[in-house]
Amino acid sequence: MKKIQLYISLAACLGLTFASCNKSDWEDATSAHSYSESESPYLRLKSNAVVTYDLQFKEGAVAPKYIYLKDNAEIIQTQLGMTVDDMISAYTNGSILFSNINSARGVWNKADYTYGNSGWWYNSAGGVVSESEGVAYVAFDSEKKALVVSVPEQSEAGVSASATVGFVNADYSDYARFNVNIAVSNPGLITENVQIPEGDYAAFLVDFTKKETTEKIENAMGMTVKEFVKAIKEGEDIALYMVKDKKFITEYDGLTAKDDGFYTANGLGYWLDADGNRKSWGAGCQVYVESDPDGYGVNIGRYPGVASGTKQVIDFAYVSLTDESKFIEFIITATFE
Repeated sequence: MKKIQLYISLAACLGLTFASCNKSDWEDATSAHSYSESESPYLRLKSNAVVTYDLQFKEGAVAPKYIYLKDNAEIIQTQLGMTVDDMISAYTNGSILFSNINSARGVWNKADYTYGNSGWWYNSAGGVVSESEGVAYVAFDSEKKALVVSVPEQSEAGVSASATVGFVNADYSDYARFNVNIAVSNPGLITENVQIPEGDYAAFLVDFTKKETTEKIENAMGMTVKEFVKAIKEGEDIALYMVKDKKFITEYDGLTAKDDGFYTANGLGYWLDADGNRKSWGAGCQVYVESDPDGYGVNIGRYPGVASGTKQVIDFAYVSLTDESKFIEFIITATFE
């Protein structure tokens, strides 16, 4: 009899314990929870609600990149039950939130915006920071119906960050999540030390057909060397710009690459002084940079009377006029023999 009573008591205790736990779990799983301002909502893991973007920015030619929501309409429809336009309307009325995610902690980060009124700056560790500390930002542009991603204009190769954001309903149960990996690189940079032979107007040809140079041109410009050389010869979509402080010099006295008089040497080319400033041929010139399509390269040559042993660094780039993110930059250290 005592054994029966003991079993009944034990079963009752266990029943109360499980009932207590199961009731809480059941409520969490089935009831919408209203989070306070101080709470960090739990991130429910949904592998089919995640899309990842790897975005590369080019040192010296930074331009914002856009992740268009129309390209992710299926995941938005599947996870939120809305079209892109419906989701943007819901965002406008507050029933859909655009929120940052702390992946390491597995929670939604309700940090205030630090980029404009719809985005955040991130440090290299992916933490939300102020603009002065940030290396990259992600924001939502409702008019463009896109996420906008960029880095500061003067960012150098090697900078990287990861950001995770999402559109989520008010109880943080359903969402579309975007993992954005950001990096700054310079695949379009060629550096070379050259010797300019003795003699007035003598030049060294920087050869586009060298294996490493060819690979970089093709990767940076999205065309073969043959196509690249043809584009230089035609001058319709390719400009030659000098580079100062990591910026292309695209205008001289109101002239642009499409105007007569922009270039001061043959074809796409310049005469330069000792500081690399553009000049017309004559007194004060020291070196010229002159495209040589027939030689499949660019000549670095000397003005008469330059002393042997003189050194000069020449920084220039071939840039697509229709897409400035496509460029190949040359930093040439020239020694005059």
